[in-house]
Amino acid sequence: TSGGEYTTAECVTNAVLMQKVCVPQVAFTSSYYGFVKTQGQATCTSTSGLVSGTFGKCTNSGVAVEVSSTGTVPINTSFCVSAQASTTGAVDLTVNLLGNPVVI
Repeated sequence: TSGGEYTTAECVTNAVLMQKVCVPQVAFTSSYYGFVKTQGQATCTSTSGLVSGTFGKCTNSGVAVEVSSTGTVPINTSFCVSAQASTTGAVDLTVNLLGNPVVI
């Protein structure tokens, strides 16, 4: 980052800092401006099967959603709630972003 803007679409593990998860709804290339969502309904990629109403967290390898360890109870890694069920494998999933800072 040169001026404090985010320039990568990769989740970074940091057990100390709390960060907001941002989800772009359309692709935009490096050095261009774009809009991202931090709260409300969005589309994410899921890597594990999720039940509707289950809390999701970011994975470390790419930006994807997997089920939180507690599932139906929010924890410090929970950034969204699944709005629909998904199967295992990489599938697009409608989620409701919580807008809270989380540990990734």
